[in-house]
Amino acid sequence: ALGGKLNRKHLVLFLSVWLLFLILVNLFFPVPENPVLKVVCSAYSIEFICGAFTAIIFDSVMAKKSLIPKSIVLVMLLVLCVSYPVFFSIFYDPNGKRLLIPCIVFGIFFSMLVFTLVTLETRHQMKFPAMLVRIGNVSYTIYLSHVLILGLLGRIWASYFSVPGMALDDIIAYAVMLLAIVSYSFIAFRLIENPSYKLFLGKRRQPSVATL
Repeated sequence: ALGGKLNRKHLVLFLSVWLLFLILVNLFFPVPENPVLKVVCSAYSIEFICGAFTAIIFDSVMAKKSLIPKSIVLVMLLVLCVSYPVFFSIFYDPNGKRLLIPCIVFGIFFSMLVFTLVTLETRHQMKFPAMLVRIGNVSYTIYLSHVLILGLLGRIWASYFSVPGMALDDIIAYAVMLLAIVSYSFIAFRLIENPSYKLFLGKRRQPSVATL
């Protein structure tokens, strides 16, 4: 929606300044203790910015009708899949203390992966199951809501339904939480996200391919 209202050059400039700010803050300053500042300065936002740049690039490519050859896209996809374990082993930090480099690496990696898959789908050279496409359409709502739902249901489950030491308990809890997140996201997409697109863009969103 933001991209629909902003001039593309202004949007690119805004994202670039935001990216530079995050890199400088995470390079030269300690993680702030204030919860609000911690969110504002979080390196995880770099992954979101990478995704936004990917959407802009994809939209530009489609507007010019200069699609990338299928062979190049397939090579990119193969290289990305093969190299991911290497990236993961080198840059993953289980303690979450060094987030800048992992967020940059994984942000670029997954943005390129999404770009290759959506390019293939748009060219009708790869078809995804309809259910995966629908889940992709609500993926942003899943991203926004999953932490809150997990926290709420986790507390309820731990208080009233948890059976300590029982492996099946974890499996059932996982299934219930996953179903709750996806169900809520479908409802929120229909009642909130889709009407918001209609409001800001002047037309109802009709996704025909998996969203970026």
